[in-house]
Amino acid sequence: MVTNHHNYKISKILLSMGFVIVAYMIYTLTNSVYTSYLLDRHIDSFKNKNEEITAEYQSNLDDLNYFESDAYAEKIAKEQFGLIRPGEEVIVLLDEEVVSETEVSIKEADSIKKYRRLSTPGKWWYYFFEI
Repeated sequence: MVTNHHNYKISKILLSMGFVIVAYMIYTLTNSVYTSYLLDRHIDSFKNKNEEITAEYQSNLDDLNYFESDAYAEKIAKEQFGLIRPGEEVIVLLDEEVVSETEVSIKEADSIKKYRRLSTPGKWWYYFFEI
């Protein structure tokens, strides 16, 4: 009976140690899978950042090439200095806002001229009743 009881204790201890080892292995596996997941996310974020930087670099390179081109120099010469090539004709198109602002300025100038031509009593009349 002692051997049976002794074998029962040994098998209980071995079974407990087996559960501890299995639990440790599951913990280690879970920890390594999670670490791998974090590394993959980190690598993906670096790849995305690298693609953004590459796109920005290409855009800046395209801008640099344009700013160094003859077409840009000609555009600046025409826009800022009013230069034209021989045989070219210049057509100026105004925005509607610019035209309406000009019309308002003309109306204001006309009303100021009219106001200045008024006599003093006429100016007072305008001040009190025409506002």
